Amino acid sequence: MSQTISFDTHRFVKRMMENGMSEKMAEALADEHMQLLEGNLATRQQLENVGKDTKLGLAEIDSRLTARMTEVEVKLFARMTEVEANLNARITEIEANL
Repeated sequence: MSQTISFDTHRFVKRMMENGMSEKMAEALADEHMQLLEGNLATRQQLENVGKDTKLGLAEIDSRLTARMTEVEVKLFARMTEVEANLNARITEIEANL
């Protein structure tokens, strides 16, 4: 379902002619305006689709970042546990030598 852009070419041509432009020039200008409007303006539906795509993309990024952060947290906790065990072993060794 495509939406059309409302542009009254007849009114446009009539106004241009009222202001001194020839009919041929006014019609050419109206055609160019239509081409610009049709080629460069997005419909509300297109903008909504971009918004939905953006939200989906952000949700995917959020999910991946959350998973990655959990992975880093698990690795960090494992490393901290290892360091703590090494420190405890070293403390026990030092205490035994005293």
